[in-house]
Amino acid sequence: MADGDVGGGRSAGAGFEGSLVDRFVLAGSAAGISDRSLAEDRSVLLAFAEVVGCRLWAVQAADVDRYLVDLRERGCARSTVYDRANTVSRFYAFLLERYQQEVYVRTGCVVVQPVDEFNRPRHGYDHTVRIPPAAAEVAALFDAWRRALPAERKYLPAARNYMAASLWRRVGLRRPRRPRVLRRCWAER
Repeated sequence: MADGDVGGGRSAGAGFEGSLVDRFVLAGSAAGISDRSLAEDRSVLLAFAEVVGCRLWAVQAADVDRYLVDLRERGCARSTVYDRANTVSRFYAFLLERYQQEVYVRTGCVVVQPVDEFNRPRHGYDHTVRIPPAAAEVAALFDAWRRALPAERKYLPAARNYMAASLWRRVGLRRPRRPRVLRRCWAER
């Protein structure tokens, strides 16, 4: 292990910190995230490292608090603050999942997830409250759908769709929100 791997300046662009950021970006590339999004993620993480002023593996919740306050004081939009907090959170989830042991062996620090429920910004895009429909409304929807099935021009696909939706309703499955990665992919089309 070279001295530059752990000690030295605070820049995350070189040494072990830079390597961790680059591994995060490489994993995103393998997952099919666009180069533009990966460059943005890398830029956010390097700026984050500069603001917190400590090694990435030593970051705590108070450091993230300071970073998010700094973003707000600079006049960043709610969506920007949300996206940057999400990037930092994904980075630490990545470190915890893949490199926690290596970080501990090389630095003696235990990596924690510094973006927690208390400092995680609320979603920056959706400000509406979603109220689920009443049980009677859902039942009326499925009753009308079932009665309309025999008249469908393409009966088999319509019946399949009805059965799948009916199963989801009865079992309690809900459509998950698209992860941030998919939102980016759709936005770039």
